[in-house]
Amino acid sequence: MTGVLFWAPVVRWPPSLATVPRWLIPLYLFAATLPCDALSAFLVFCDRVVYPSYLSGPRLWSISPLHDQECAGAVMWVSITFIYVVPAVITTMKILSPATRREPVLRPGVVMSALGGPERQVV
Repeated sequence: MTGVLFWAPVVRWPPSLATVPRWLIPLYLFAATLPCDALSAFLVFCDRVVYPSYLSGPRLWSISPLHDQECAGAVMWVSITFIYVVPAVITTMKILSPATRREPVLRPGVVMSALGGPERQVV
């Protein structure tokens, strides 16, 4: 549920969340990466195994627990960064791209009301 609540402003669902300015979304995603980056950096650059119970666990691929922790932190750091950067880049591209505006189709002899009223024939 928290994941849905987190991504709702990014995907603009429900439509009531569309009131959030689009330029805040990349900042929102950048701010969301900071706790993940801090934890990942701690796991990568820590000189000891963070979870002591991990020392007695089974060894897969015969690597040390410290090296496994460093690899896990690096994988977490890279994957979370890409997961947040891709939507931020897409949103930024949408913000910076020129707006596509649909021009009304004008038909000879027909006038449309400026307030969206019905079409009237010009005599």
